[in-house]
Amino acid sequence: MPKREQNKHINEELYLDIISFMSILYKMGFDECVDNDVLFVEMLNESGFRTPQGHEFSNVSYRNFMKRMSDDTKIAVKNVLKGENAWWKV
Repeated sequence: MPKREQNKHINEELYLDIISFMSILYKMGFDECVDNDVLFVEMLNESGFRTPQGHEFSNVSYRNFMKRMSDDTKIAVKNVLKGENAWWKV
């Protein structure tokens, strides 16, 4: 697999993992942590999430990472949150 494709796959998996983590926090009543970017980034780092390069997230790197989410990934994330296992349908 070419390096570019491998990086894209890693990013897509990380997007899904972060969104799933958000969903779990909301369901457990920690919505104030998800709504507060600073607190959420701290929770991501404490939970072991890292950038694709292996660094801890900063507020800026987290925001930039999420802004780079492709349209296909956004659709897949929405489908997963709706309860559909539609990642591979994209």
